[in-house]
Amino acid sequence: MHHYLHHLTADLESAILARWRECPPHYFQLGHLAEPWLTPPEGYDGPPAGYAINDPDAYPPLPDWMLGDDEEEEDSGTPDNPVPDDKPLSTADLEVEKTMAEMEQWRDEAPPVQQNMFYHFGFTPEQFPPPEQLSDADLDALSVLLCRLWAAYNFTAVVPEKAPGRVVYPLLLERMHKPTFVMTRGCIGIEFCHYEPSECPFGAEWCSCKDEY
Repeated sequence: MHHYLHHLTADLESAILARWRECPPHYFQLGHLAEPWLTPPEGYDGPPAGYAINDPDAYPPLPDWMLGDDEEEEDSGTPDNPVPDDKPLSTADLEVEKTMAEMEQWRDEAPPVQQNMFYHFGFTPEQFPPPEQLSDADLDALSVLLCRLWAAYNFTAVVPEKAPGRVVYPLLLERMHKPTFVMTRGCIGIEFCHYEPSECPFGAEWCSCKDEY
């Protein structure tokens, strides 16, 4: 098993690096809302040509009109237009525009036939050993790699920070069987707990929502 896990780990790391080189994760590109799985993989030497992250100044802070405002503004009688029609869009504005368009497609126009995560990631379910055949250390390591692979494809796994791999690993694999839509500019957050501690799939010991709600 040790020899097999060594090769599986190498395959996962290669898949993560290949995806970063093809299309860096959305939040990494924007420089906003960093998540723990977005550290560039070893061997990553920068995004392909055409990505604004090539220019460290390409992504200024998000404009106020995107962040929203808790205070109601007086209606001026004219529509809100943050980018004048006669002003060319900057690289950052174009990326934001493309991001919003893709998110709307995912929400409203996702293809009727979708492949599951295994297909998108280039793996099969059979490549992942059952939890009972793995040590706690192996399960922890595989869970981290899977979360990094998810993040590389713009999926954020919402899991309790201290939950062990023995709990997280089977949940990740179970979710990977379901069909999904891969975004290149947006990000899909996937939650496993429905904020009811008694029914939490992580178990009462690891459920974090009981401390927050």
